[in-house]
Amino acid sequence: MPLNLRRWVSLGVSFLVTCRLTACSLYPVCLVLFIAPANSWADTFQTATQAWGDDVHTSTLNPYPIVPVSSITYADSTLNGTCVWITQAAKNYANAQPANTVWKFNWAGIAAEQKVEAGISVTNYYPWAVSTGQVNLPNNLIFPRVGRAEQAGAVISLTYTPGLNGAPVIANPVWLQAYTGTIYGNPIAGGTPILDNGTPGVAGFAYQAQSNTLPPWYAGAMGTINGKPNNAWFADEPSVPERNFLQPPNYPEYENNPIVDVQFQVVLASDSVSTRAGVTTHTVTLYGGEWWGFQYKANDLPYNVIPEPSSFALFGLGGIGIVLVRRRRSMQIAA
Repeated sequence: MPLNLRRWVSLGVSFLVTCRLTACSLYPVCLVLFIAPANSWADTFQTATQAWGDDVHTSTLNPYPIVPVSSITYADSTLNGTCVWITQAAKNYANAQPANTVWKFNWAGIAAEQKVEAGISVTNYYPWAVSTGQVNLPNNLIFPRVGRAEQAGAVISLTYTPGLNGAPVIANPVWLQAYTGTIYGNPIAGGTPILDNGTPGVAGFAYQAQSNTLPPWYAGAMGTINGKPNNAWFADEPSVPERNFLQPPNYPEYENNPIVDVQFQVVLASDSVSTRAGVTTHTVTLYGGEWWGFQYKANDLPYNVIPEPSSFALFGLGGIGIVLVRRRRSMQIAA
């Protein structure tokens, strides 16, 4: 699907403008006209609604509040405290590896997960509709502001601090995320949960299929905090345009609801690697994390708040480029 889910992180405005000029020389005009105010740090609210074009666009977080993975329960109690989406996607990943590479994924158990989750802080978790402001991230990184269009999305950012509420140290921490849901009325990846580990710019990387050749870790914005190698951070900003980029060349507006309904589960993990007799084994421990997601709906207005952006037609395929460049993790079919 044309879901460009990767988050492009910028070090500052000069880099942001350079990227956008490269994508389309007309885009900085949109930047000047439609800039939105910056979002405050540690935002969390459930619903955002704004009229634009001929619709009222609404993005709603689901679940809300965010749900710790350790608290998830199932009819089969042996699965409690796990994410079955991650378990299934990781199993598919492991089964696709060559004979000389073995991946083992193990859940730490509810008690260990709860200790780790005590050290996870939700620094942002909010929806947005039409436009959104700059998102500040650790290490002086940002997600740049997003200009107005018929679109919606969500923002999440997490930090992990060992020692906070007794949280343990995790050596070389990484994040692993899986997702499932629907977009433009179609099940993502045919309804099979997938790891969010694709590469930007590769067709099908977003909301279509996981990569079984790249590492299984979340491929978006994550890392450790400068000077604190055991302190980890994670951020994501999925978004989707109302125009159905699964239907080229005209990309008509999708006239049903929801336009997208997607669920993510992200966990902190560690990887222990060993090699014996030419076989490399990765033993991954999954320490728990958060369950989050959002739904986007657009309802018709009897009039246009802003004239329908026929400029997209003038841009031609440049319109696709704008979506791909602007969305660090836009749910747009990779062109």
